[in-house]
Amino acid sequence: MHITTRIAKFASELGKVQHRPGKKHFALLKHVVKYIAGHIDDGIVFQAPSDDASLNVPVAYADASWADQSDDRRSTGGYLCFMNGGPVSWFSKILRAVALSSAESELYAACLATQDVTHLRWVIRDITGKNLDQPTTIFEDNRAVICMTADKAKTVSTRTKHIACRWFYTADKVKDGTVVLKPISTNEQLADILTKVTIPRRQFEFLRDHLVTPVSVV
Repeated sequence: MHITTRIAKFASELGKVQHRPGKKHFALLKHVVKYIAGHIDDGIVFQAPSDDASLNVPVAYADASWADQSDDRRSTGGYLCFMNGGPVSWFSKILRAVALSSAESELYAACLATQDVTHLRWVIRDITGKNLDQPTTIFEDNRAVICMTADKAKTVSTRTKHIACRWFYTADKVKDGTVVLKPISTNEQLADILTKVTIPRRQFEFLRDHLVTPVSVV
């Protein structure tokens, strides 16, 4: 399970060509298998936070790569949900709708993250018997999305009506205190690892090290 957080994007790309794979796809598959073999002992580590208020409190990261699919110009969206120091759920998939802007693709990913966070909060309530007092933070590196979901009345226009369903769902969850979207720099956007195939090695290792830990270090 811990490996899937790092190869989710690659698995998504390979899944598109199961019926007619080419040489480059076999090369990518070989690269993925070699990577897994070299990191088979890595694992997800959970630990109680030093701050009791952060115990069992989820935090999410949402991201999208706009129009990165050259064949149909659809976007790739992904999110990561963390709790007690480790990822508990993640998602990487080509989005169904063709986004007309980067903000739209990011909003789509933010909506998916909001849905997952909402479900996770229900699970936590059922297990602990308590409702979370504070909203769940979703880190987003697109400020347009944060502005759009912060005030529905001011941002609705003919340019955004086509994304109203995703927009209103996320905005409603912001309004009722379920989630809060906060800005984060692109370099610190952990969900980046789920939406891009090509990432500089140093950045990939930075993202990877925030997801898993070698067993020997634990």
